[in-house]
Amino acid sequence: EMHHFDGRVDYRIGKGELEKHTPGDALFVASDGIAEYLEEADSKKFISWVDVLQSSRAESHRRYRDWRISTGDLMSDPRVRVYYTFDDQEPGDRMLVNQAGTSSLQDGAVVGSRWTQGRWRDKGALNFGRPSDRVRFSVEGDAKAMTLVSWVRFDRVTGRPQVLLSPDSGADGLPHWRVDEKGKLQLRVPVNGGKRHESIVSTTPALSRKSQGRWHHLTTVIDSESRKVSHFVNGKPAGSSKLKTKPDLRLGRVQLGNNEPVKGAKTKATPGFLTGRMDEFVIFADALSADEIVSLFKAGKPR
Repeated sequence: EMHHFDGRVDYRIGKGELEKHTPGDALFVASDGIAEYLEEADSKKFISWVDVLQSSRAESHRRYRDWRISTGDLMSDPRVRVYYTFDDQEPGDRMLVNQAGTSSLQDGAVVGSRWTQGRWRDKGALNFGRPSDRVRFSVEGDAKAMTLVSWVRFDRVTGRPQVLLSPDSGADGLPHWRVDEKGKLQLRVPVNGGKRHESIVSTTPALSRKSQGRWHHLTTVIDSESRKVSHFVNGKPAGSSKLKTKPDLRLGRVQLGNNEPVKGAKTKATPGFLTGRMDEFVIFADALSADEIVSLFKAGKPR
């Protein structure tokens, strides 16, 4: 059936003549190609754009509510060192609250970045886009394994690194997490007194021109004992490899979304900063399983 409400519609059935359809007309075409005019176009048979908008907003609110419920498990998980939900904060806040339930020592200082909308209409996020935008915080202690997780929306492909997490120091065992110039998820770990870096790059791109403007769930798992590094993009494995050395993992003073020239290192990371939004970030002092990563992705999918 074709119901014509507004504008111009030309149609042809099979190899027949091109005909014009008048607003208010309705046409039924049987499987044998025979057309029959109905009495009039009936708008009640179709969902209106208002209904579509209301349905979309209701679904968005439901997804956001379900995600809020799932955050309780992360807040109480003893493996979580840092958990930034970017939620329940005011537009002028200059402190990003750590929701991990450990201590306030990992609250982050927001420098330059502006508050904006996250994955859902009701959710908060920070916008990064200028060379000075970043969040500074400190993480004490070391770990035999670590998992880095974040929801990020890249606003444009820049041809330079998109920094996710970067330590202030270039000392051994401090992971540098970013999307490289080719759009692939990359973990770089300084070794040999910071004289060189071991780098593990994902096989699946995390960023391309087609995916810019979309939310991505990025995860990297580092297991020091097995020396294995595994990348995941939107819950799916995106490549893994082994480090040549067994690093003593730690973080110390770090920053989200930016990397200043590292201090005390003879080799420096390529300068870069995040161009986009971040609305969730987690550091686990453990190597998450593939199933756990899929669960995190499903809980946070925008739709």
